[in-house]
Amino acid sequence: MTPLPSGTQLYGKGVDELQSGVTADSDGVLHGTLHYVQGYTEFNPSKKDEQEGNFVAMHIHTPIPGTVTIQSSTMKDPKELAEDDRDLVWRVADKNATLTVKVKGEEETGETVFKASGLTLESKG
Repeated sequence: MTPLPSGTQLYGKGVDELQSGVTADSDGVLHGTLHYVQGYTEFNPSKKDEQEGNFVAMHIHTPIPGTVTIQSSTMKDPKELAEDDRDLVWRVADKNATLTVKVKGEEETGETVFKASGLTLESKG
C-alpha cells in the first residue's frame, strides 16, 4: 500500500477530503485519520447508504506481477483490479474492518491483509 499524493482525485473527491496521514505498518495495520464524508455519490452511485462514512484512498503496489483481487470485510464478492489502475477507495465501516489483497502471478502468489484497527475514524459532525 502506497499513500496517494495530496491533491489526487478519486471518484470525485480529493484524497485530502477523505483522510490525513494514512500509512500502513509492516503488519498491515493502517494508521492515520479518516474524515467523515457525506454526499460521496461517485463512490457508489447505486447505493445511497454507501455514499457517506469513512473512506481510505490507497494505491496497491505489489512486487509480484500478476492478477490482483481485493476483498473487504463488507464486500459480497472479490473485485479484480486492472493492471494499469491499482488506485482504490475503501469504505471503512469500523475499526474491525479488513481489506485482503491477493496477488496471483505465474510462479508466485501473495496475500496482504490491511486492518483498520489503527485508524482514527471521525464521526458525523
